[in-house]
Amino acid sequence: GLLYFHQFPVYFIFSNLIVIPVSTIALVGGLACLAFSFSDFLMSVLVWITDFMIWIMNASVRLVEILPGSVIDNIYINIAQSWLLLSLLFGLWLLWEHKLKFGAWLIAGSFSCLLLVQLEHELNFRQTDLLVIHAINNQTSVEHFQKGKSIWYRADTLTTNKSSLRMHIEPGRLKAGVSQNSIQHFPLSQQNDFTFILHHNKIVAIVNRKPKHWPNFKVDYYLISHQAVLPKLIPESQQDAVFLLDASNKVYFTKLFEREASKRKLQYLILHQSLTL
Repeated sequence: GLLYFHQFPVYFIFSNLIVIPVSTIALVGGLACLAFSFSDFLMSVLVWITDFMIWIMNASVRLVEILPGSVIDNIYINIAQSWLLLSLLFGLWLLWEHKLKFGAWLIAGSFSCLLLVQLEHELNFRQTDLLVIHAINNQTSVEHFQKGKSIWYRADTLTTNKSSLRMHIEPGRLKAGVSQNSIQHFPLSQQNDFTFILHHNKIVAIVNRKPKHWPNFKVDYYLISHQAVLPKLIPESQQDAVFLLDASNKVYFTKLFEREASKRKLQYLILHQSLTL
């Protein structure tokens, strides 16, 4: 829960007291339905019982969720921290059940390592200035992380898609220590058919349609959307750039782009989830 869903269910013990026995009954009821499928009457009774058990299980979980303080969310831990937490719990078990001094040393060591890992994360990551390109479910957005704030550009419908936000966007925000979100545009420049973003002295050009005129200056990254341009149309003055193909491009276009880019020895990257610049 902490590692993948970034939340901790405070009352999980109470909910499990109901969920585990009820789900066991529901599982046995499902198997019994298969075993007594020859009898319509018995099967209908077993199906009703199984369905009722599932309803009780879901209702109990929803009841626990609406209790005050039932969930602590917006928690970020990495894989190393999750192993350290398991080590800490193992130390508690050794100390409580077997009264071993090694358990106390394990607890102290695990807790100290947790603090050091978190401190390293705070110093090296949360104070950074990041530009993140999200490519999720055929939608693309650009987000700017800076000192605990997030500013969207070209967010499409990702800002209203709760599932995409929770599973794909929020983990990156938690990792960067983002506490404020905004859909206001950060500094952009529009020229001809390109939208330019200046980030850490790197120029990112967003291409949404076939350009009539290319920039007369060096661009570091081109974000290509909606089959806007093929490699054969890219001028030699821009072939040193890195071309990013977002999730809005069709599969046939992506494969064609790969073949032509390989012939011209262009640098390109196909975005499947998120890219940090």
